[in-house]
Amino acid sequence: MFVALRDAVEGLEIPATGDALREVCRIADQLTARVREAIGEFDAIDGFAVDGALSMVSWLKHHTATDPGDVGRNVKAGRRLRQWPVTAAAARSGELSAGQVEVICAQVPAGSVARWAQHESLMVPTLVGCDVAETRLAMTR
Repeated sequence: MFVALRDAVEGLEIPATGDALREVCRIADQLTARVREAIGEFDAIDGFAVDGALSMVSWLKHHTATDPGDVGRNVKAGRRLRQWPVTAAAARSGELSAGQVEVICAQVPAGSVARWAQHESLMVPTLVGCDVAETRLAMTR
């Protein structure tokens, strides 16, 4: 499965056009959503402990060449997307970008995660089509 994905990426030639860049960025965001969901699942089953890691964050820092800030954001998003099916589905489909998901996660305090879950079916459609700045503004309101 991953060999085919790697081969497709390695063979990919992206034309220098706005349409091509928009589409490939949307696909990259969809892949990011899938990775974050897998991180959330691996974290939920304490998969990181098999390698002796104490946390999902420490496991990712050790096993990937990901920036520590990105690691934290991805783990937070993975955990939250497990609780937010509407937000997760919109991220998987490309309706919400990876950046929008980061904004949502940053704007919803830990104590309000369940509350977002109760209202996400009303909120997510209002964020579809927004850019990151518009999403941040909507979330602060």
